[in-house]
Amino acid sequence: MYGRYEFPTELRKVQKVGDEMGMRITIRNSYDRTSFAGLELGMLRLVCTNGMKAMRRAFGFNQKHSRKLSLDGVSDAIDRAITAFDDVGGDFTKLSEVKIDDTIGDYVLKNLTSDKILSDKLREEITKVWLNPPFPEDKNRNLYNLYNAVTYHLTHKVEPTRFEYADKVNSNVLNRFVKAANSKTEFGKLTRIPTPTKSSVLVTG
Repeated sequence: MYGRYEFPTELRKVQKVGDEMGMRITIRNSYDRTSFAGLELGMLRLVCTNGMKAMRRAFGFNQKHSRKLSLDGVSDAIDRAITAFDDVGGDFTKLSEVKIDDTIGDYVLKNLTSDKILSDKLREEITKVWLNPPFPEDKNRNLYNLYNAVTYHLTHKVEPTRFEYADKVNSNVLNRFVKAANSKTEFGKLTRIPTPTKSSVLVTG
């Protein structure tokens, strides 16, 4: 079971970007123990209703469902999530400061595919969004707008039928992007010239 709670009056602006984010809390549970009981903070990008992630380490609630499951930590986790939302723009602001171009964005997506974070099909569809942004707010070329291309496709095309898969890909991509924004070494890994395969076309300009 997944439950989503959205708070349309709780809005935050991402500095240097101008995007407004609404708060979203997602709760999950599984009585057959195939999934841990958990809670996490997310954002709803108002311009396009993309579902965006937040780094989980600050406020997670994650417990295996059993007779020993204690819900005492849920209230505290919600408090931490709300507090974290006040600072939610920090990671996205950093992403917006990392300038790239169409070619580097293509490299990034190909490297995420080589690293098994994206499938070939996902990469192809996200590349289309990246090269032809559906909203003027995404015409700037930086890691934030590349992440928006990822979340746009995941939210509107993948999530309706493959919720858990979309959620996992979203988290993994954001994690790699935030690491790259904070480390020259990680940025170099993410933007390296990919090794072309027989079926791939390398964008060079």
